[in-house]
Amino acid sequence: MVLVSVKCQSCKFEVSIIDSDDENEEDSSTNTSPSVAKTMEKLFKKYLAPFSEKISALESSIQSIRSDMNKLAEGSKSTSKHFVQLDKRITDVEKKLSTEGQSLSSDEIIAEIVERQKNETKVVVLNVPESAKPVGVDRLEDDRKQIVPLLPEELSTAAPKFKLRRLGKTATGKTRPLLVETTTSQEARLILRSQPPEGSGIIFKPKEVKSDEEKGVGSTKQNWSEVTVREGAHYFWWLYNTSSSKAISKNKPLLISLSTEILNGASGVNNFEQIGPLDIDLNPRDNTWLKDFNILFIDNILGCGFSYVDNETNYASSSDQMGEDTFAVIKDFFNKVPEFRTIPTYMMSENSGTVIAAKTASIWSQAQKNKQIESNLKAVVLGAPWISLVDVVNFWAKPSNKDKFSEEEFKEIEERARNATEAEEKGEYWELFYSVILQVVAIQDHYKLNNVFNLSPSITTNYSDVKKDHKLKSLMNNHVKNVLRLSHEWKNNVDFTVLMGYAEKIAKPIKQTFDQILKTDVRVVVIAGENDLFIPAPTVTSWVNSFNWENKEAFQAAKQVDIDNKISMKKYGNLEYYIIESGYLLIVDNPQDLKKVIIRVTQE
Repeated sequence: MVLVSVKCQSCKFEVSIIDSDDENEEDSSTNTSPSVAKTMEKLFKKYLAPFSEKISALESSIQSIRSDMNKLAEGSKSTSKHFVQLDKRITDVEKKLSTEGQSLSSDEIIAEIVERQKNETKVVVLNVPESAKPVGVDRLEDDRKQIVPLLPEELSTAAPKFKLRRLGKTATGKTRPLLVETTTSQEARLILRSQPPEGSGIIFKPKEVKSDEEKGVGSTKQNWSEVTVREGAHYFWWLYNTSSSKAISKNKPLLISLSTEILNGASGVNNFEQIGPLDIDLNPRDNTWLKDFNILFIDNILGCGFSYVDNETNYASSSDQMGEDTFAVIKDFFNKVPEFRTIPTYMMSENSGTVIAAKTASIWSQAQKNKQIESNLKAVVLGAPWISLVDVVNFWAKPSNKDKFSEEEFKEIEERARNATEAEEKGEYWELFYSVILQVVAIQDHYKLNNVFNLSPSITTNYSDVKKDHKLKSLMNNHVKNVLRLSHEWKNNVDFTVLMGYAEKIAKPIKQTFDQILKTDVRVVVIAGENDLFIPAPTVTSWVNSFNWENKEAFQAAKQVDIDNKISMKKYGNLEYYIIESGYLLIVDNPQDLKKVIIRVTQE
């Protein structure tokens, strides 16, 4: 077998193929398609060669156009003159691209080149047993059956959609190369990472288009990937190394930053708005957490960030499945970046995202305990956790809170608490979630607070800067998506039906999940906000004291100590509980003390 490569220098398009060099075989032109090598030469002469000069002219003209655009951006006074020059250059480009009576616009040529490069990353050539079927459709369908055992399990149902082309010459009783064009480049990458049975395998890999932006967004060393964990469910992870040096990166722990809410994709919100190396304007962040950790951002809530579903039936059916999906993403990360398997790892989330984080930690800690995964998970860190929402509603209905409200107000608070309890007993978790919202909004109105997240009257932040949200979405879709060459847009909004389904799933109590984690050697770190209205600190304190584990009484008896007169800490065994001066959104209200807690956890 020989590898034939044909390349057009001007358009930077390259095609590599496999052809047979067996001279004893009958010429394929008599009974099969022409030789692939000859076919490629013809295709090159017919389609690519004629465009070579014209593409060069196009590139040169585009550079001139960009130059004129830059002059416009600089505020040149001769605006009309530049527009005339721009129009003339575009006309010249279209004239130069005219060929033998057929005129193609510059947009059409560029689109064709981009499509060819895009398709090339979706091509894999597999070595498969030669079909015994006669020439025709039956033989191709037989080939399709032959590739199924070579595919990763998650792609078996996608095989019927792949385009197949037989390469080389017929060789009865032998193997032959089969070109497989997948529907997405991600599917091609999955095939490349698989381990085909002996005697078959991958003999051609798709060319990855290289550029200066291949290294990611900014100067930090990065890895990223889209991963399909089950049919129709696609997730995204993005690793930032603390340093380009492997030795230095290995000396720093790995912090997994998960999405905190259904509208908060970690790749955007956690990264550019909170702890990543660059801010939303792509300026270096002085207080980035990357100085202390390697950070893995995961968009682990479907429909948010760069994670998506093919249709609504592909959303997770429960919080347990959300945890299983997230664990599958983490396994994918360790498979692709194996040097992090032994590095101390800490997983972190806040707010409703803590439900998924806790479910993931439960699955992961058990798998690690049973040596089903090579990893070094040390702790899961959960801020303002959603452990039992009915307790949140009932907290305000306690007799100790009666004097804080009028008689009529307190009756309404008690009524909402009864409704929440009844909803949980009936398994009506959307009603339970709605009761929580009604309760905290009523408390906000009573105290005349600026928002439902912080009890402190001095807090004026409304946490809903719409302009900033639009700015982040624009950054993610107009820059990040293109640099990382991702296939799907970044989202921070979902329709009401999806939101309702998510709320129903994460409103279920998860106390038993914590009990399961505490039976392993993975540490559970819970952090509450002292001024949290949504998840009150006294409720969180009650939760951590009620976990059913072997050291329950010892933890209850443990002394609560102050750190720097700002942070309250209580710990015993593998359970730690901190209270910091903050509202519901810890990382927004008090990132300094939150980081102190995380560093303390990772250093012990």
